[in-house]
Amino acid sequence: MATEYQVLVRKSAKKAIAKLPPRSREAVLEVLQRLRHDPTPGPPHHKPLVGQLAGYERWTLGQYRIIYRVDRESSTVTVGLVGDRNQMYRRELEF
Repeated sequence: MATEYQVLVRKSAKKAIAKLPPRSREAVLEVLQRLRHDPTPGPPHHKPLVGQLAGYERWTLGQYRIIYRVDRESSTVTVGLVGDRNQMYRRELEF
């Protein structure tokens, strides 16, 4: 039986999701549901980050990015950032 992960969404990520256009918001919420069952599915949408962001994962959804961290010990996924790809990596990761 596969592990089901608890998805925790930081307050700043919740605010960012709320500001998205309705179709994009719906797509992001669908991804969050998918993360419950498989937080690291691999290409084409998922990619582990490297360098300064090692330990974080990225999900690509059109022009939007979801940055999150997976804790396999506690079976949790913490979503820290959601936003436009042009602005994602300029922000501080807060988790």
